[in-house]
Amino acid sequence: MLMNKAITGRKFAAFLECATKAYLLQQGAKGITSDTEALRRSLESEIRLCALERLRAGIPPHEVFVGTPTPEILRAGIYSLIIGPEIPFTWGAAHPDALERLPGAVARARIIYRPIRFTLNEKTTYTDKLALAFDTLATSEVVGQTPSTGKIIRGSNCVEQSVHIAKLLVRARSALKAAGAVLSAATPPALELNRYCPTCEFQTRCRELAIASDDLSLLPTIGGKTRKKMMQKGISSVAQLSYTFRPPRRRRSASNTNLKHDPALKALAVRTGRIHIVGTPTLSPAGIMVYMDVEGIPDRTFYYLVGLRYSSGKQEVQRSFWADNEVGEREMWNSCLSALKQIGNPCLIHYGSYETQFLRRMKVRYCSDLEDSDFVEGLLSRAVNLVTLIYAHVYFPTYSNGLKEIGKYLGCKWSDPEASGANSLVWRSGWERTRNPVLRERLLAYNAEDCQATQMLTERLYKLLLEKQSADSETDSVNVEGLERSYPLRFGPLTYALPEFQRINEAAYWDYQRDKVYLRSFRRKTARAGPGRRLPCNKADAHINKTVRAQEARPTACPKCGAGKFHKNGLRSRVTCDLRFSRFGVRLWTVQENFMRYQCWNCKHGVIELPREGKYGPNLQAYVVYQLIELRNSIRAVARNMDALFGLKMPINAVSNIKTSCAQRYLPVYESILRRICCGGLVNADETQVRISGKVHYVWVFTNHAEVAYVPAPSREAGVVRDFLRDFKGNRSAGTTPV
Repeated sequence: MLMNKAITGRKFAAFLECATKAYLLQQGAKGITSDTEALRRSLESEIRLCALERLRAGIPPHEVFVGTPTPEILRAGIYSLIIGPEIPFTWGAAHPDALERLPGAVARARIIYRPIRFTLNEKTTYTDKLALAFDTLATSEVVGQTPSTGKIIRGSNCVEQSVHIAKLLVRARSALKAAGAVLSAATPPALELNRYCPTCEFQTRCRELAIASDDLSLLPTIGGKTRKKMMQKGISSVAQLSYTFRPPRRRRSASNTNLKHDPALKALAVRTGRIHIVGTPTLSPAGIMVYMDVEGIPDRTFYYLVGLRYSSGKQEVQRSFWADNEVGEREMWNSCLSALKQIGNPCLIHYGSYETQFLRRMKVRYCSDLEDSDFVEGLLSRAVNLVTLIYAHVYFPTYSNGLKEIGKYLGCKWSDPEASGANSLVWRSGWERTRNPVLRERLLAYNAEDCQATQMLTERLYKLLLEKQSADSETDSVNVEGLERSYPLRFGPLTYALPEFQRINEAAYWDYQRDKVYLRSFRRKTARAGPGRRLPCNKADAHINKTVRAQEARPTACPKCGAGKFHKNGLRSRVTCDLRFSRFGVRLWTVQENFMRYQCWNCKHGVIELPREGKYGPNLQAYVVYQLIELRNSIRAVARNMDALFGLKMPINAVSNIKTSCAQRYLPVYESILRRICCGGLVNADETQVRISGKVHYVWVFTNHAEVAYVPAPSREAGVVRDFLRDFKGNRSAGTTPV
């Protein structure tokens, strides 16, 4: 691979977030580095230096190498710690933060280095793990040995985490192939906005292009799979999606609780620039309205700032409660709780579920008094989440339902143009390391402006719900029940410019593809189930007659390593096809058994609750054997009969496997018959010639006039009889062969 097309660790990490970002980095594009992004990079550098100091603390200086060693030095395993290497490999070059030699590798003569990565996140993300797998692929290719784990050092406290790498390597290889195809392409990939855009250096460029092309990814409520389906239908823009909205039918029993968010109505609101309201939403807070906004670090479940905004007389009061660290969280909460009690009967109005989650956790952590617990319960019962009201009922002419976007539409302004939830985490991390008062004031202003935006949104919703919405263009809101159905349900008579068009249009209704003419569009066409026929019996297509949940049987010890610690690995299912006989006939009966799979915590060995069995039940197997032996049908004929009688498509090898399994099942019965014949007082023996696979074989028949046993033999020599009757003491009779 050419070096200008090489995949580096940065490009690979960018591809995991966005293919467009990786392509732009490949082309050498320069994005806009904001102040917050510069602060984040500075924090990452400080954390990297701190983590490296900890790694070097217990290692002698002569075993530490800084830079890129030669491949020979890597294979020799001279150094215990290698800092900041560049490792070229087939796909490009990896830049792990460090390489750590596993202990005992030199003694075993197997040099294994595992990569180490540093991240500012307090919790390890899947992107971090795949980036670690990328470094592992490069290291193992050079060294020749693949480690079983990698290490990630995360957060401001430099917490070390060991990551199992085996499964991640498979996904990293597939991601590398996809990234290589994107980076080597002559044209950029299709633009697609996602959740990583707010922190991307190319966000301004991509958003401008998306708005110019009216791209569907502007609507975050539409997932990637839904967008692909819309593209297949020819819907590629927000404007096109808006024309697919149809006003709902008026129903007397319609309930507001059953409404769901409609992306087509959101697109219509964006296209027309008007607020659309569905149903009859209500907003009736019980008490004095207090607008609340909470800032915290979700990965640490730590809350450091609470903002309250309420009216006191004719003045608007804004109060902020700050915590320097986890220890100060209690004092912050007590001050906030005292302020809420002074208000009297507060009704908290917030945007999102983060605030109610905050109240529940504060109650568990710090409300030991029964009076405080009851007060918090009252706050939770009266709290109003504006998102639940807006999501399915009120559609603002904005692409998303984010508070910043709706607030800007209503006229709210934020003093910091970079204000966002993701950037606030960086500001807080920067303040914790530097104690810069500018960052603290930026967070306080951001929190206060969020409270103000929540208040403006609430007041606007009050006006919307009180005024009478109509379809007139004079108002900026409209109730969808007043919209006329712009497209009638029937086309009516058509007039054609040319007579030939009428014939073509009538022929379009003919279903020649399935009913008249069978056109083979590819090599093999899957058969379509006709009337009264069933599709093949498998989990996806089988008609399930009964579903059974297996009794929980958690294993006590791993059969492979003997460990006793397990974790649940998901609910599995098994479909069994059987025959059910009744006085009126026989029918196919399909049972699905749901059971739990457990995985050993130590060796990752899987254990299931049910023993492994075949997919065909005992009655069905007996019927197959009956056709093979009693009716003397061939294996192919039995498979055809099962399809014709029960609609069950059995492969030929399945019939053969049933025959083999039944033979093994009845082997003890067969041996007991032979023993009873040998222990009897009379045995009659004879042989007959058969052909098996074109060769002549013989079958010996032994009977005591009550039971019969057949013994195959390659020839008709009497040695078979002598071996069989060597312990026999009674009378013997034979055919033409002496015994």
